[in-house]
Amino acid sequence: MGLIFRSALPEELEEEYRAEDVALSPDAIRRCLVNMLTALDRDTPQTSHILATYNIEIQETTTIQEPPWLWFTLPELGFPLLTDEYHRPIHPDIEDYMRRYISNDQDWEQVDDEDCWGVNYIGPTARIKEKIEATLHSWGGAITEPIQGASTKPTPERERFSVPHASRDPKILQEVNLENEDIFELIKNPPEMGAVRIFEQPESWDSTKGSTIATTTQGIATILLPSGPLNMDGAQWHLLKHTLTNNGSNPIGSSLQTELTRQLLLDKDKKHRSFSWKLLRIVKNVFHATKYQGDTAITIPPFFQNAGRGTERIWGETLPSPQPLVINWPGLNDKEKIELIPILASTENWILLTYPLGAKNKSQPPLVESQRIARAEGKCSRHKGWWREGKDELASHSTTTEVWISIRSRIPETTRITLQESLEEDNRKHTPAFGDEDPEIIHRSGTEAGLLGIYNFPGAVYATDGSNDRGVMGAGFFLLNEHRGGCCQLGRGIEGNSSNRAELGAACLALEDTTNQQDGNL
Repeated sequence: MGLIFRSALPEELEEEYRAEDVALSPDAIRRCLVNMLTALDRDTPQTSHILATYNIEIQETTTIQEPPWLWFTLPELGFPLLTDEYHRPIHPDIEDYMRRYISNDQDWEQVDDEDCWGVNYIGPTARIKEKIEATLHSWGGAITEPIQGASTKPTPERERFSVPHASRDPKILQEVNLENEDIFELIKNPPEMGAVRIFEQPESWDSTKGSTIATTTQGIATILLPSGPLNMDGAQWHLLKHTLTNNGSNPIGSSLQTELTRQLLLDKDKKHRSFSWKLLRIVKNVFHATKYQGDTAITIPPFFQNAGRGTERIWGETLPSPQPLVINWPGLNDKEKIELIPILASTENWILLTYPLGAKNKSQPPLVESQRIARAEGKCSRHKGWWREGKDELASHSTTTEVWISIRSRIPETTRITLQESLEEDNRKHTPAFGDEDPEIIHRSGTEAGLLGIYNFPGAVYATDGSNDRGVMGAGFFLLNEHRGGCCQLGRGIEGNSSNRAELGAACLALEDTTNQQDGNL
């Protein structure tokens, strides 16, 4: 024997396939009700002369019943069917039952099997009677005739279990039919009326270049190379398709295979590191460098017009006069270092990054014509293999990094301090930035947002995200065209936590922010 409960949105009650029937046994219902009363006593402030109405022993045995507990406390119960500002009287039968229960006229010795109290019931305890009387007082109230002209709205002391918070604002979006449901067309030419579309399946793009077959999905490119499939950051692959060349019969494929072989060797080197792009941007600005020396095409950042190793060109132009350089010294082999030393000895507009080259982590000049301007231990390197997925989280362990420039160069003290603070960075989160260099624009257009055409959307573009970490929910948004954002913490732990709620909270923040926007396109 049990009771059937139905949970559904009001407008979907007629559609049985959308309503969920749940059967609860009397024992489960009893445990649910005990849990509800336990939570009420726990969350309702008690005065000094009123004792808690629940039994500690009962609480310990009943609150572990997780499904009944969640069923009655989470907002998934649905929405009320009536528009009555959620002030409702107790059901007449329930109120009659409660009043009979606490009545002094009830003869408990005459209770039999056919009575609603059940078999062998000996009468209510004092605590239960107090609880029912308090509920009748705050919810039911006395049965009196309404006073003419007076407000008849009761003022309950607490929210009722039958009215979840979600029901107080049931703003359900209306269905809107669009002539074209193609995601690319919607982004390129958004409809004039407001509409919401959720695309559950990710898009895939054929990113093949020549005879090198590739597919990009969710920001990851899968490229078929002679050594087997290669997964790498889709934006970097998009950049290499436009910049990486070779003279072989299979230009992009053979070049990428060479770069991959070298990158795998670098990843095995415990001392080698791929510096964070945030640090490299700061280093680049010291001499306004246009060329990067070291590493491989797979990891070189896109904010350098030219890239190479020694005398080898990776991408960009080969200019007759030396260019301002940023050098990752451990990213060069001995031959490439020898090729580069004469250029460094005769120029002053270069800046070099390295780990300590001396024994026992001591400093040692990479070349005679150099001076150290910064050294620190911090989190300024990326994870090994980060290039496979383009992850922006930095390595958790700290490493010692040194910065060297020409012995003839001079930089402002403020610049040196900025470099020192960058090396001491303790934040593991890498901060991306949008620049205007040509390779950067190409790189950005190869991200998932770029391939969808979002950067050309004629309106406001928001990125949202939510988190649920150890019972704390957070939500945030970023407005692309204005390069600003916002965040907040959601809810309370006793209400229940879910990553879905955090994601919806982030979307809510973005929608609220649009009230200050003149353009209604989203």
